[in-house]
Amino acid sequence: MPDAASRPFGPGRRRAEGSGWTTYLWDREQVLMELNKTGTTTVRYTQAPRGYGDVVSQRRSSASTYWHFDAIGS
Repeated sequence: MPDAASRPFGPGRRRAEGSGWTTYLWDREQVLMELNKTGTTTVRYTQAPRGYGDVVSQRRSSASTYWHFDAIGS
């Protein structure tokens, strides 16, 4: 992700994709959401409550996806 973006609520990264840019907002440990080129949130993530935690859910449009990890993280 080549460009760094400064945001009032945390740092971000941008990546060029077929139809434009995707901006990834993060809190220095976890990706929180993705925004499209107009700044609209396209995906929200929820992570396990620890630094660099596993993604436990994703909300994209009106669909939610959930993951469950066992004691060894698989």
